[in-house]
Amino acid sequence: MAKIVVIQDDIDPGPVEGIACPHPPAARRASGPSDKIRDGHAHLKVTAPFQCMVLTGTDPAALGGARAAGTLGVEVTDARLARALGLGNIDPQHGFGGGTGRAAIEAAIDWPLPAPDACLATLRADADALGAMAVLQLRALGVDLSPAIRSRIALIASHDCFENGDWSDWRDARGPLARPATYADVTAAPIAYRALTALAQGRSMGVDARVAGIRRWLATGALPVGACKAAWVRATALAEAWNRQSLTIETRADGRIALARGEAPGGLQLGYRFAPVVIAETRPEGARKVTIAQFSSGWVDLAGVRRRLDAREPGWGGSATILGSPLDDGSRLPLAEILVAVEEDVQAR
Repeated sequence: MAKIVVIQDDIDPGPVEGIACPHPPAARRASGPSDKIRDGHAHLKVTAPFQCMVLTGTDPAALGGARAAGTLGVEVTDARLARALGLGNIDPQHGFGGGTGRAAIEAAIDWPLPAPDACLATLRADADALGAMAVLQLRALGVDLSPAIRSRIALIASHDCFENGDWSDWRDARGPLARPATYADVTAAPIAYRALTALAQGRSMGVDARVAGIRRWLATGALPVGACKAAWVRATALAEAWNRQSLTIETRADGRIALARGEAPGGLQLGYRFAPVVIAETRPEGARKVTIAQFSSGWVDLAGVRRRLDAREPGWGGSATILGSPLDDGSRLPLAEILVAVEEDVQAR
């Protein structure tokens, strides 16, 4: 079992999830994009190449022609925006016309390196996209992608692609979701992946600093304690939402579809405790977001669902296993309409 190391950042919340958070010397504190990478006995003083960005809209004009020409996309899931990027787009998982299922962080291992002054841009602030940026930085800095680093890349890739085998076996191993639920009941992924997800999605620091935190973990296995705390807070909030019934899950199509509705992030994952296909509805920051996902390929033809929904509301996008509503304004389609589009395909199987 890999050893998990937690390093101190700006705050000290005390013990996190049973892991004793040490008080290392100031030299080990996080310092943003320019930091020390420790891999074994190596101590490399580095200034990271590439500017990293999370895009908040899909209009290519917002980037500007010159900026777009020098930008490499990483999981830019909007086709029109991806085509406007001069350096291409690393997105094998959601690729237009059929993804390969490979995570962006894996593709970054052998993707041609752009010039050091290039921009890296994504529409998805998650561990896979920002992790891919971190891998490109490590390679550009001449850091050898050792077996330890590659194993950490594989950890992010496997959980981002949700490689969990047969749904029935996965569900039966966990049993019914109780109410009240505990923290342990609502956590499935390991602490490293959940902490890195919280780090990638956190807005208390800039994107370059978030990528630096993931880069440091890839090189050393050290998790920032603030990210661990954020993962714990998220899971606790999810359990509380389920217990208060502000997150609800009901099944349709003879138990093959779960409808998860609520404000707390994580309803999609809890939905898999009930059905292999999940429709999750949330309203982050006011915009209504709908995600349709299947535990593994074969339960529903999401490409067909996407075509039907896109004909009624342009902007739906995703991969063979997950589909999301338009990024800019969310979805205005009634949930009943979305359910019919999914149910028609599921019932036919």
